[in-house]
Amino acid sequence: MNENEQKYLDKSMKNLRIKVIRQVYNDEFVDEALLGITDLDIYSTSDSFFTKVNKAARQSLINKNITMTSEQEQCLQLLQKGNLFISAPTSFGKTFIALEYIMRNTSKIDDVVFVVPTIALMNEIREKCFSYFGRIYTLITSDAELKQYYDTSKKNNNSCTRAD
Repeated sequence: MNENEQKYLDKSMKNLRIKVIRQVYNDEFVDEALLGITDLDIYSTSDSFFTKVNKAARQSLINKNITMTSEQEQCLQLLQKGNLFISAPTSFGKTFIALEYIMRNTSKIDDVVFVVPTIALMNEIREKCFSYFGRIYTLITSDAELKQYYDTSKKNNNSCTRAD
C-alpha cells in the first residue's frame, strides 16, 4: 500500500485534515475529492454544479457568506428532533449553531435564554442577537431591562380603552 492510499485509511483524519488545511491556506492545489473526503469541501473553489448545490444546501440563513460544515449541519438536524448538548472545542461554532437554529425556527420559538461564562461572550451574543433578532424578539440583557419589560407588559395588559 502506498502513502497516498494509507492517508485515506487514517481513521481520525486529523493529520490529513491538517495537511489539507495547510495546502488551502498556502494557496496550493487541492483535489476536490480530497476536500470532500476530509469534509473540507467548504474550501472548494470549483464552479461545478454539484459544488454549487452542496454550498447552497449548507448556506447559513444568518450570513449568506458562511457555508456550514457537515458537523454544524448535523447539529442543526439533531436540534430539529429535540434538545442537544454540544461539547466541542473553541471555534467549532457552538454559538453560531444556536443562532442559526433560532433563525431557522423563529415561528416555533418563543423564548431563548443564553447563559455564558464570560462578559466578552455575553457582549458578543448580545450584539449578534440585536442584529439578527432585534425586530423579531424582545431582547432582555439585564435585570433592569427585565423589570422594565414586566412593568411595561403589566401596564399594557391592564390598560383600559374608553369607548366614546
